Amino acid sequence: VVVPATAEACDAVSNTLVAAAEAWSSGDVEAVMATYVADEPLLVFLGDTPLKGPDAVRAALQARSAQPGGLGQMTYEWFETLQFDVNTTVASGRVVVRRAGKTQRGLFTRVLRRTPEGWRIVHDQLAWGADA
Repeated sequence: VVVPATAEACDAVSNTLVAAAEAWSSGDVEAVMATYVADEPLLVFLGDTPLKGPDAVRAALQARSAQPGGLGQMTYEWFETLQFDVNTTVASGRVVVRRAGKTQRGLFTRVLRRTPEGWRIVHDQLAWGADA
């Protein structure tokens, strides 16, 4: 059954993506973690590193935030969403990360699930250069 995307769902997913980029740019690891699901399997790819579960993701983000430039500043050049059903959406696009005086552009794909707390990321693939 195909569920048509609604303007409300598209806006909510867009708001979640913006919140994720703002959390990343704040450098607050716990704010980033709040954009991910808490009670479902979580898979995150940072560049070519797969991270399974919130503990692995948190540890990788903490390690990155401790490096010069921290997490950096994240924005999007563009993204598109595809709503599969009332609870599942995929967003893909181009992300820009500015960190330690360098700007990297990469591609991302995020699978989001509707939860009682709102839309949360359950799968996050951020593909960018090794020095991003």
